[in-house]
Amino acid sequence: MSSVTLHGVNRIVDDIRDCRDGLISMRADYVQAFAAGENGPFAWKELSQLQSIIMAFDAVIDDAERRSRLAA
Repeated sequence: MSSVTLHGVNRIVDDIRDCRDGLISMRADYVQAFAAGENGPFAWKELSQLQSIIMAFDAVIDDAERRSRLAA
């Protein structure tokens, strides 16, 4: 089992948070495109996948923050 320091975990979570924020921006772009009439089955599937990834990242971030609070 590998051990990662708390500082290392925080850096990883920060990277995940940055990635999630980028995906949220991408999702907003997709929603704007859909509102302008650019849609199709592939685009809806991509938007759904983006949302799933964002939700997974949110869960990781929330868990890391909860663990950090418990460790303090």
